[in-house]
Amino acid sequence: MITAQVEPWHPTIDEIKPLLHGHWEELALNKDKVPLDPQWEFYDARDARGELMLVTLREAGRVVGYFIGFVAAGLHYRTCLTLTMDIF
Repeated sequence: MITAQVEPWHPTIDEIKPLLHGHWEELALNKDKVPLDPQWEFYDARDARGELMLVTLREAGRVVGYFIGFVAAGLHYRTCLTLTMDIF
């Protein structure tokens, strides 16, 4: 059975990092022009401000999928929080 849940950025990202390269290989376009090189400090800063959402998919306790999004006021609607997808 696969479960979905919101989880904290730290320490969960350490479980996700080993999966990134394989997922990038499978899904990314233009790999020769756009190398995988996450700006972890940006993610850490957004998390520290409460602006990052991490959802994991787990099977038998093991991370098998993830969704990362950023929560912030909408650019057109200052009073409305919106979630912008980063990666799934």
